[in-house]
Amino acid sequence: HLRYRLQDRDNRLRARYRERVARGADRQALVTPTGRLVADDPRGWLDQQYAPDDVVGRRYYEPSTHGFEEEVRRRMEQQEQQKERP
Repeated sequence: HLRYRLQDRDNRLRARYRERVARGADRQALVTPTGRLVADDPRGWLDQQYAPDDVVGRRYYEPSTHGFEEEVRRRMEQQEQQKERP
């Protein structure tokens, strides 16, 4: 019974994904465990914790100010500022 419920849920998520990306063949979206699409969020990202609690807040990547990494740095800073807003 559980297998069929999960299969039904997956089919609904796939249908929703196909409906969302039908407008652009190259467009991609991520489906979260709760069924939300990143495309549903106007920012294009969802604030969720995926890392284990003991590593939350650690930085494993610091983009430089060279080339495209400067853009990556800007976007990371923008996301941090949006997280801090109530």
